[in-house]
Amino acid sequence: MITYKIRRFNIEGFEIRGKKYLSPEEEFLLSKKVFVQEKVDGKFTCRDFGDFLILCEDLRDTHTIYYKNLPSRFLGFDVYQKDEGFLEVKEAYKIMLEYGIIPVPIIYVGKVDKEMIKNFVLEKNSEFLTEINPKMRDIAKEVAPDIVGKKNFIEGVVVKYYENNRLYAGKAVNPAFEKIGR
Repeated sequence: MITYKIRRFNIEGFEIRGKKYLSPEEEFLLSKKVFVQEKVDGKFTCRDFGDFLILCEDLRDTHTIYYKNLPSRFLGFDVYQKDEGFLEVKEAYKIMLEYGIIPVPIIYVGKVDKEMIKNFVLEKNSEFLTEINPKMRDIAKEVAPDIVGKKNFIEGVVVKYYENNRLYAGKAVNPAFEKIGR
């Protein structure tokens, strides 16, 4: 089985005690052309299709976010080819679609910095018509009232760079969701 843990960018205003952050050396991906994906709020799962492991979020049970317009229960975000490594986004998305897995949206392709990442998290709209999970609304009113009533927000972003079948990645999550999920 493949392990898939992505640490966070250390972005001012997004710090959460107890979370793991990228080291300054790992932040080299900010100097590269990267892919920025919408981070979705589900449960990690790995679907095995013989030569390929398709890494997905199972959105049957979401946490903080309620998605009104999901094209599928599973959304794919990476493909690991056994004995080879991670496939770059274009090839990975092609494989996902061949196996009936809808890929998460790509928000941006190019060089980014921490300010851009922060703006993506706070300003981009989700393609899935989002709102606060009704089960979390009372908690949200208490700890993050500014997010209550907002629509079509994203949980966060994942920034990815691929080289020689390796994946280098970092993520940023809206701090409001961290407060709600505690």
